[in-house]
Amino acid sequence: MKDIPDGLQLWKDSNDNETFDPTDERLQTSTSTYSTSNTVIYYNLMSLLSPNEIATDDVYFFAIQPDQYGVVNGQSAAIGIAANGITTTSTTISSDEVNIGVTMEASSPKIVRIVADGDISTEGTHLNFYFDQPMNTTYSSWADPELDGSYIADFLFSVSDPDTYVGKTYGTSSTAAFGTNVVENDMITVTLGNGATIADGDKIWVNFPSTAGNWP
Repeated sequence: MKDIPDGLQLWKDSNDNETFDPTDERLQTSTSTYSTSNTVIYYNLMSLLSPNEIATDDVYFFAIQPDQYGVVNGQSAAIGIAANGITTTSTTISSDEVNIGVTMEASSPKIVRIVADGDISTEGTHLNFYFDQPMNTTYSSWADPELDGSYIADFLFSVSDPDTYVGKTYGTSSTAAFGTNVVENDMITVTLGNGATIADGDKIWVNFPSTAGNWP
């Protein structure tokens, strides 16, 4: 998160319902990041880019937006606001120290995007499947009969026409391999074989669990 300042956000309750919702106002801020000598604790100084009037009983929300890649299920962090850590143009607001633990619940990886580097009917074209988090290849080993890291693409991903449900193929001798986008095993590259029949708009299903019992 220290590398993505935009992931730290300050919002103001616009409709006075004390609930964080889409009608609230995001306040534009600048964020400076500092760390302790052992880089275990990071401090972020958030400053408003334009004035925002504060009235009695106003409610603000501090939001954390994680990256869309490299999410690790169960990873946790402690988020806090230092005592008297809120200041205005005229005063320091008297406040106690606030600490809260945040744990990522990301047990089922999702495909974020699919990128092709050529014509998807041409042998040798690569389809890169980017996931939001890493996957345990133990649960897809059945799609790697030679146990050499070269998976059978049609085993990992089913594809069909969304209207007729007619099955498609990635072509004869198509292969798939796990790779690294942000963290190890968070992407899969499919290399199309001869006679691939997939087309834009086809529906793709993931045929393997990421971990025991968790399907993307």
